Amino acid sequence: MVQCERIKGCNMNKILAVSKKICELSNYTTTNLRLQKQLYIAQVLSLGIRKKTLFTEEIQAWKYGPVSPVVYNRFKMFGSHCINAIAFKDVSDQLTKDENEFITAVVDSTKQLEDWQLVGLTHRDGTAWSNTFNNQPFQNISIDAMKQEYACLWSKKNG
Repeated sequence: MVQCERIKGCNMNKILAVSKKICELSNYTTTNLRLQKQLYIAQVLSLGIRKKTLFTEEIQAWKYGPVSPVVYNRFKMFGSHCINAIAFKDVSDQLTKDENEFITAVVDSTKQLEDWQLVGLTHRDGTAWSNTFNNQPFQNISIDAMKQEYACLWSKKNG
């Protein structure tokens, strides 16, 4: 990790910067569960709309949905409570203007949804999570599987 921090443009733990932005936009009323769903949705939409990843850290298929182990382990101490600002004191703001705008749009489009509705979106048949989890839990969800999910479930041409 130290080596990565010395390399200009290295994206080590970019997912934490994305998480910080999501929590800031929700005025720190986001739980780990909600954050996990929003991160997954943001990654799928980024792959489909922007044609690139929003972050490079892995997302895995766990029993209760798509989970970033990095994020889960970082914020599991909050349990079902909201993640507060102090949790991000060592997270740098390494997002571009485009990434900030994209994350803002994702949060704006999901802020009216209850947690159970976000769970429903990420657990639908045909999602990369459901396809990966059905095969074997705790497996990484591939970028290709998320691209396929976008094409089949999220793109305007499919509903």
